[in-house]
Amino acid sequence: MINITIVGGGSAGWMTATTLLNQFPNKKITLVESSNISNIGVGESTVPGINRWLKLVDIDFLDFMPHTDSVFKLSIAFKDWYRKNSGTFHYPFGPSRHQYVKFGTKELHEIELTDWHLKKIFYPETPVSDYAEWFYPSMALINQNKYFPNQSDLDRGELDSEHAYQFDATKFGMWLRDTYCNTNSNFTHILGEVEETPLNDNGIKYLLLDDGRRLEADLFIDCTGFKGILISDDILMKALRYGLKNNAIRALDAGCNLILHCNGNIREMSKLTKIIPKIDKFTQKKTSDLYKFLG
Repeated sequence: MINITIVGGGSAGWMTATTLLNQFPNKKITLVESSNISNIGVGESTVPGINRWLKLVDIDFLDFMPHTDSVFKLSIAFKDWYRKNSGTFHYPFGPSRHQYVKFGTKELHEIELTDWHLKKIFYPETPVSDYAEWFYPSMALINQNKYFPNQSDLDRGELDSEHAYQFDATKFGMWLRDTYCNTNSNFTHILGEVEETPLNDNGIKYLLLDDGRRLEADLFIDCTGFKGILISDDILMKALRYGLKNNAIRALDAGCNLILHCNGNIREMSKLTKIIPKIDKFTQKKTSDLYKFLG
């Protein structure tokens, strides 16, 4: 039996394991993750593309939502994006509504999304919220904070392109682990640290764990994210409830290389410099490579 080993848990590792178990039921899947790397446990915002993945692995959203603090997401809202006190500008999911100007029986011109700007020029008092409300039928639901994803109400295929989810990424990964992975006889879950990855002419020879075990496989998948820089979200975002210093410390403990503090408050920045270590050599190299790439 072909053996595939995934290194790294989190939503990336558990979604990968779920996909492989569903698509390759005759393969042996192993996931190795460290028990020493903590999770921040904030919400995770998705886009409608996740519905294609859910269909692929035969997961109904009604199954995971109660267990992951999930809510439906129909739009991305930008408050005061246009200018201060200008209100909220929405970027709705789903298809837009195109309008046609007809001359007799012929379609003369299709009104594109960019044509709204002409309306704004001729009628400057038009609020920015009018853009989304004019072109996206889903705004009727968004403005009322309502949604009805039942197939009996509207065509399910169309709705799948109009909604996504906001959920706790840690709980989502744990739900996939307990519901879809650990219940499969072809799946093995190992807690351990990968100490070495000896190579041969074909690539990775095996994984050497901290307890001395050697894991061999036909294919290794890296879901650790350690080859790149891990950057936190803004540590003052409302979803984080532990305060400035504790949010920073928890982000570092979870493996973040860089901490984002976005409000420009010099006093708060000064406090953070006293508890956050200097950038390590790995992060220095990665950021310098980025600057070189950007020219």
